[in-house]
Amino acid sequence: MLSHLLIISKRQSLQETLSMARQTLSDRYMIVPCEAAGASDLAVIWDRLEEQVVDVISAAASARYSDEDALWDEFHAALTAAPSPAAEFRLAA
Repeated sequence: MLSHLLIISKRQSLQETLSMARQTLSDRYMIVPCEAAGASDLAVIWDRLEEQVVDVISAAASARYSDEDALWDEFHAALTAAPSPAAEFRLAA
């Protein structure tokens, strides 16, 4: 699924590409709790583009997905804040 999003052009950095892919996926998918009788412990991953359910997960797992998203954001914020070794090499050259 990410393969078509991670095609990197020569003018685009990896961080920019990952940021765009992340934004695309966060805009496309959303976790919605089930409100049906007897299914209050479930949540669905909804695909906004295809307008269909992608997966059914436990509601407790949806909190884990949020924690993983926060860790992902924190990691990639640190990547974009720190200059890459390649950029430092180009500046030195």
